[in-house]
Amino acid sequence: MRCMETIIHFDAAESALRLDRETLLMLLDAFFSTREDYIKPIKGAIESRDAEALRSEAHRLKGAANNLRVTKIGTLAQTLEKSSSDADPSLLLSTLEQIEVSFSAGEKELSVLKSEV
Repeated sequence: MRCMETIIHFDAAESALRLDRETLLMLLDAFFSTREDYIKPIKGAIESRDAEALRSEAHRLKGAANNLRVTKIGTLAQTLEKSSSDADPSLLLSTLEQIEVSFSAGEKELSVLKSEV
């Protein structure tokens, strides 16, 4: 049986941000519901080989994810940010695919967290 990796570190976010559960769930919901606002510009930058746009968009995603303690996505975004100027586009797209998978897994985790309210 495969162990699922935690995407949302809820307790860490709650503690670090000093937010009540309802507010944090609202912020996480906003983050996950705007996934395409992060994915589309990153994909476009990779496809157009625009290293500066990729670095900037990956940095934006990294910051948002890490602030909410969605560290798997933050770590993958950091990989894109650091590799923006010298990585093969197929490797960048593979990392972006991992981000999309993590977004989907995080949405499922968020649904469970919301049901526990």
